[in-house]
Parts: sequence; structure tokens; C-alpha cells
Amino acid sequence: AYLVISGESTLSRDAQKRLKVLMDFSELGAGFKIALHDLQIRGAGNLLGTTQSGHIAAVGYELYMEMLEQAIQTQKGEPALEDWEPEIRVRAAALIPEAYVPEPGQRLSIYKRLASTREEARLDDLQAELRDRFGPVPEPMRNLFLIMSLKLKMKSLGIQKMEIPDREISLVLAPQGHWRADRLVALVQKDPRTYRLKGDDRLTVARPEKEEGLEAARQIIGRLEMLLG
Repeated sequence: AYLVISGESTLSRDAQKRLKVLMDFSELGAGFKIALHDLQIRGAGNLLGTTQSGHIAAVGYELYMEMLEQAIQTQKGEPALEDWEPEIRVRAAALIPEAYVPEPGQRLSIYKRLASTREEARLDDLQAELRDRFGPVPEPMRNLFLIMSLKLKMKSLGIQKMEIPDREISLVLAPQGHWRADRLVALVQKDPRTYRLKGDDRLTVARPEKEEGLEAARQIIGRLEMLLG
């Protein structure tokens, strides 16, 4: 079960397999492949043993876990949790510049942390951390943080989509959102020049004067938080 090297150290068969995997995968994205092979080697309980690894490789580990959780809920007769993600359409560069974070693995890690953040305070903490590590945050990345902040607020307000054209901002209300129709109607009746309802699920808001793009969106969402929250 063990391999003797130079008469001094020993390696188990699992350790030998891990070394072979490390030797085989050295290109970009190897970390994910190595993690999958490690899962194959050691297993992960009855539900995630080695026989499941092919399915994980096909869809990705995190998505696989979500699908697995939904399947378990269905088998237990529990209603599956319906989740949704707000969408923002705006003409603005929102990304992590390579010049700011040169290492691809670090950029990927930051993107994943951003995508998994569910609290405003944690966004602030992450931005402060990056400022300490890499220096002043460039505008494209500030835009990215602002978009993530807006999405958190939109989710709380029940807004599924935001489109930011030239003169007004269009908001699509999520069917599964917690927005209140009575407050929405009262808002439109009180200020029809600023707010208009189109159909059952679309609200248009006049853009604040002298403000464009994401800054206009930030002001409008902040105002709706006070009026509808």
C-alpha cells in the first residue's frame, strides 16, 4: 500500500495519485480539475462519491450542489426554492482590469467573492481590502461594485431588471418579489411626471437632472428604497 523513496519517506497510493494529477494539470483552470480529481480520489460521502464526478465535471461543482439540493427537496416533498437574480443593462465598463489585478486566478477569486456577496457591508469590506492590496480602485471596478450594490437593493425591492437608456430608467418588477402594489400606485399618483406604470410589471422613472448611467440608477434606487421599502 505504500511506496518507499530513498529508504526514508513513504507515499500512500492516494498521495501517488495526487502527485500524478499535479503533474498532468498545469494549465489555466487546472485548479478546478485538480479539485475534481481530489474528490474522485477521496470521495465525499454517499451522495458525492466517485461515481458522481462525471456529472460534477459537466455542470460545475457549485451548480451541481444547487441541483443536488433541489433534487433532495423534491424527493422529500418540499417545495423547491425559486431564486432569481436582478439584471442591469447599462453602457458602462464594469470589470476587474488586468492592469489592476494581473494574476488571472486572483481576478477569478474576486469575481466569485463578488457574486456570492449578499450584504452591503461585505461589499464595502471587500473594496477596502482590494484598496489595501492593490491600491486605489479604478473606475471600471468601482462600477462593478456599484452594480453589485444595486442588485442587492433591487432584490430587496423586488425589481427584476433595470434598463438605463437616455431619458428615463425602466424597471421590471419580479413576479416573486415582495414589492407592494398599493405603495407603487400611490407613488405614481403622487408624482406622475416622474413615475409611470406600463402594464402590470414595468415602472419607468425620469432620470435625475445632470446625472447619467449608474449614478442616476443609484439615486433612483435609493429614492425607491425610502418610498417603497
